Amino acid sequence: MKETLAALYVLQQLDSAIEALKKSYASLDPGRQESAIYKAAKAAKESAEIKLQAARTDLADNDLELKSKEKKRASEEKLLYGGKVSNPKELTALQLEVESLERQVGRFKEIQATHKNTLDEMHTLEKQAIESLASAEATLRARKAAYKLETESILEKAKVLIDQRSAALQPVPGDILKRYDHLRTNKQGLAIVAVEDNNSCGGCKMGLSSNLVRQIARNLEPVTCENCTRILFVVPK
Repeated sequence: MKETLAALYVLQQLDSAIEALKKSYASLDPGRQESAIYKAAKAAKESAEIKLQAARTDLADNDLELKSKEKKRASEEKLLYGGKVSNPKELTALQLEVESLERQVGRFKEIQATHKNTLDEMHTLEKQAIESLASAEATLRARKAAYKLETESILEKAKVLIDQRSAALQPVPGDILKRYDHLRTNKQGLAIVAVEDNNSCGGCKMGLSSNLVRQIARNLEPVTCENCTRILFVVPK
């Protein structure tokens, strides 16, 4: 029984270590925050590109209108000052038309200046968005690489522990193993615990009598804690 209890205690240590690895694995961060920042940066870049294209279109449309008005004004001025029109009413109408076209050209030039400023701002916005996206992508890539290494490390450790667990199972009789599994299920993963230096249960921390500790140390049969019912084991020093 002494060897069985010792093997059972080793099995418990391995199972606890495996459970700790499972928790560590579950707590690993694959880059949730970094992914969210990357997606936001990508969306910002796409939005900046759309705004830049819209600014280019607005400027191009305004330039076409401006050129059209300038061309029409030049044509009307040629008629006004070319000497081919002598009728006073026609001359007056031409003069008014030229003045109207000049005002329109002025407004389109003002709009052109505004569109150019907007285009410059959109270029700056796009540049900033591209830089932010590049930074977010690099950060996400680094986090994913770290996650991969962390995952691989845990899986390697788990493989070693699982192999050791398989070996530790061999000397444990089926009935005791069944009892061990039942206790682990109902006792937060701890079926067999060490008697601590102050003669208390390593599971619930309840004090143990000296007679009970001596009984446990003899290892003649599994002895359980009167409070939590876990199997008690005296670790050899």
